Parts: sequence; structure tokens; C-alpha cells
Amino acid sequence: MYSIVTSDDFCRALTSDKYANWTREGAEALYDYLEEWYGPIDHLNNHGIEFDVVGIRCEFHEYDSAIEALKEYGTETDMKAIGSLSPEVAEVVALRWLGEQTNIIEVDNGHVIVHRF
Repeated sequence: MYSIVTSDDFCRALTSDKYANWTREGAEALYDYLEEWYGPIDHLNNHGIEFDVVGIRCEFHEYDSAIEALKEYGTETDMKAIGSLSPEVAEVVALRWLGEQTNIIEVDNGHVIVHRF
């Protein structure tokens, strides 16, 4: 059985997931990213993607900033390297480093979504 999942359905499901910390803006950004990657989600030309909230939680994570994501994925050396930089420059450097490792999505609210690696 298939069901069309709208942007609103998608965002509501992610933001109500009590095991994740999705913001509405983050959920919308991820929906747009997936739609861009797979094509229009509600018109998939007889293809389908499974809407799995747990799978999404395991594959993507929204962080308050790129620096917060770097704390999880980077090394102690990476953190020391940005420690002496201004917060704005450190954020740019962290975004660049993350982008070299995996796919990232910058969210309008300043958060960043990392495709876990």
C-alpha cells in the first residue's frame, strides 16, 4: 500500500518524533533536499521511496550549528584548529570540513543537517 506524503505530513512526523530534535525549518529543508535528490516526492513516476521516520533519524541529524556537528564527527585536532578562530570563521571552517566528508544541508534558522557518516 502506498500513500502520498506531503511536505506538511513529512514535517509533522519528524517534529513529533520524540527521539529526535527536528525543528520545523530543519524538517522542511530535509524534505526539499530529498525531493531534489529523488524528484518530486508526490509524483515519483511509479517509483517510490519509503517514508521511514526511524530510518531518517538514523541517517540524518539536525545540529544547532556546524561547530556542534564537528564536535561529534571531528577529531580533537579539528576542534583545536578552530578553537582560536572567531565564531563566524569557525562555523565556515566547520561547514567546509563537514561538506568534504558528507552531504550537509544548511537550514534557514542557522542549523545544519548532516547526512551521518
